[in-house]
Amino acid sequence: MGEGADSSIYSSGMLLRGRIMSLMISKKILNGLNSIVVFTILANASAAQSDPPIPFGDTIDIAAYSGAVGDGVTDDTSRVQMALTVCSNQGLTCLIPSNKSFLITKELYLWGAGNLVGTDSTSSLHLNTGSVPYILNIGIAGTQQLKSPWTGRIQHVTFQAVGPGTGRIIFLWRSDGATIANNIFNVGAYGYGPTSSGNNNHVVRNGNAHCIRKNIKIIANVITAKGTDLIGNEGIGLNQWDGAEIAYNTVSGVGDDMIGIHFSRNINIHDNDLSGVDGRLFVANSRHVTIVNNKVSREASKLTGLWYPGIALLYIGHEADVPNNESAPTHITARGNTLTYNPGAVDRGAAIYVYGPRNVTVSDNIVVNNSSATTASGIHLLPFAFLKGSVWRDPDGLDPHMVSRVHNVTIANNNLNRGSHPMSVIQTGQHCDYYVGPVTIENNLARDYSFICDPITRENRRN
Repeated sequence: MGEGADSSIYSSGMLLRGRIMSLMISKKILNGLNSIVVFTILANASAAQSDPPIPFGDTIDIAAYSGAVGDGVTDDTSRVQMALTVCSNQGLTCLIPSNKSFLITKELYLWGAGNLVGTDSTSSLHLNTGSVPYILNIGIAGTQQLKSPWTGRIQHVTFQAVGPGTGRIIFLWRSDGATIANNIFNVGAYGYGPTSSGNNNHVVRNGNAHCIRKNIKIIANVITAKGTDLIGNEGIGLNQWDGAEIAYNTVSGVGDDMIGIHFSRNINIHDNDLSGVDGRLFVANSRHVTIVNNKVSREASKLTGLWYPGIALLYIGHEADVPNNESAPTHITARGNTLTYNPGAVDRGAAIYVYGPRNVTVSDNIVVNNSSATTASGIHLLPFAFLKGSVWRDPDGLDPHMVSRVHNVTIANNNLNRGSHPMSVIQTGQHCDYYVGPVTIENNLARDYSFICDPITRENRRN
């Protein structure tokens, strides 16, 4: 049935598990989705106390199948999980109907080819999960219960925070080839974080061996928060990932990084609209990352109206000065991004930090500074020194344990003079021995330039 055609409903009697059942098939058109066939199985009175039958078709209505109430008050966690388990095991789509709000207070699980899809923006999960650290757990069925990697989609669902919580809403333990798209995350003044991944031996033992984190698309989601410097989690977070596209998302108000990429590779971040209270578009210890055509800005807290000092809008560097053997930031391109300090911003640091990089290009970006209270520079290039006695074991064997040196960096065609307060390009470091590859700084427009060594410079202009 084509989009815009009349929905057709058919009813027939059938025999299922020895009981007479009524099978109702309805076709619905979802925004941006193919036609979905919804099978609602209505038991006769004698079967009311029995477990729901296994559905036929490719889609089930969560409310009709499991008995979930969806009034936003009744705890529907176990009923929603009943449906998710069937969808996970059989590769079906669990559909949240219009005007249904399922209250979730504990963990949920989704795996395999199971999908979770909303009909429209009124299809929601209401979150009041308190100290639960991981809410919708992907690729497992419980603690130490590994399932087939998730390959499905979560789409057109509204995740609405209605009570305290600091957990990650979607936590990706085992996933390969999945999609998270067109969802709404309203986290308010709580600490929920929409997506994340990582290791926790209590949940998945030996995560480096048993977790699967590959090839995800996080597309066209809307994330809104009322964060402060002390309230909030990352908007979109990925840890130890291989292969991701993060695009066309809108993130605002978060009290941490709007996008955070940690210890990952083969990541494409493009065309996102990001604003945060004190966070960044953050890329740490990652390889083969492109950051293209994003808008990143600083805003005051929607909760307090106050401005909080951030240290960057775009950060390319190391996670922390602690012992580790993670990769230096390598083969990263940041191109065509627009970074904005709005009037009132009080940031320090730099709009773009490039910290201990290898084979990194920062080009054709625009920095707009409209705040007289911002003391940040426009672009700051420097090595990453481990100053606290930490030992870094470079997995590529190029650098000593106490510093990630600068190797082969190009900073070109950036305009730092947009806005009422132009910004500078600076290069710092303990000494020039920490610059071991060519550094080219050319065709930029900035308030001024400050270099400690002798980079290759051509055609740089001042305002």
